[in-house]
Amino acid sequence: MTLARPAAPAAAALLAPHGPAVGDQTEPVDRRGTFQVWHTRDLLPCPLAPAEALRLWRIARARWVHVADVQARSWEDAFDLTNTYDEQVWYTRAAVTLRIDPDDPGWALAGLHPLHSTAVGDVLVAGDWVKMVWASGWLEL
Repeated sequence: MTLARPAAPAAAALLAPHGPAVGDQTEPVDRRGTFQVWHTRDLLPCPLAPAEALRLWRIARARWVHVADVQARSWEDAFDLTNTYDEQVWYTRAAVTLRIDPDDPGWALAGLHPLHSTAVGDVLVAGDWVKMVWASGWLEL
């Protein structure tokens, strides 16, 4: 007998588990969720199979650093907020709470500075949901 995997909850349910009250006039910013941003210290092997990415996340977590928490409405919003695409460096945005010291000289030893813009191989966590930025979209871990 094969059991069907339960459907993933909608993003809105993840970000607002109790949902807004009927007639709620709260601004959308008040309904944002917190996403942890984990950046890889070194480039991941390429090509990388999904099963290998999952294995690395589970057994080699030290490859990643929890660099920030970001208040965002969705996975895509969190990704956009953690990228520098204009004059403002991503970790100086109001929605971002930095979790590391960017001037720590120890980062010189890493293959990648942990405050690079979020890219392939980096991981976002929202509650029990974990997703790796993949070459096209997201890989659920």
